[in-house]
Amino acid sequence: MVRTPGLTRADHEALIQAGFGGMVLEGAGGIAASPVWSKVTGQAAGERILVIVELSGGNDGLNTVIPHADDACYVARPRLGIHKSNLLGIDDHFGFQRTMTGFEKLWKDGKMAIVHGVGYDQPSFSHFSSMAFLQTGAPNSGEAHGWLGRLADVIDPLGHNANPLINIDDHQSLAVTAMNHVPLVFDDPDRFTRRIYATLIRGWMGHQGTAAILNDDFTPLPVFDRAA
Repeated sequence: MVRTPGLTRADHEALIQAGFGGMVLEGAGGIAASPVWSKVTGQAAGERILVIVELSGGNDGLNTVIPHADDACYVARPRLGIHKSNLLGIDDHFGFQRTMTGFEKLWKDGKMAIVHGVGYDQPSFSHFSSMAFLQTGAPNSGEAHGWLGRLADVIDPLGHNANPLINIDDHQSLAVTAMNHVPLVFDDPDRFTRRIYATLIRGWMGHQGTAAILNDDFTPLPVFDRAA
């Protein structure tokens, strides 16, 4: 049976009032500052956008946030376990892997939270199934839509906002799959902006009766009158 968690009316209004009308799912390539954000979401610069960074691939969680006060961890990992003296301390129980200085600063500034022991009942031990469960937020349910997609459907069930979901990657994530919204997917915000510019240039040149020749970076070269 498919279980679709819903939001109450109060939850819906709270999200809207908080300014989360646009959601961005970012791949592992990094976020670029670009005016494309406000343009594709229909939001003015300065309005809030929820950004989710999804890192795909393998990660050793017990050597990322290390439970140095738990002796069982070192008994189970006599060679892999990182000793407390090599950690960036979080508290009396946990520490960051020592190269994570940026995360340590975010933690100390109160801008980051850590959620321990994330998992689901009856694990399949399949990488692909686990990724699907993560992206739908509904393990072992057969859910076809992603958790961000369903959130967009709840916030805007009639699809009035054309682009509340933006997926920056070379392929679409299941997380943004929605019933009433088609996510905007691209892998390079700057190149995406230049392609829009190039399309506008070509359209304008065609309207003027001229042909546009564009560089590889989509800047226009000299144009020629078609009549010539």
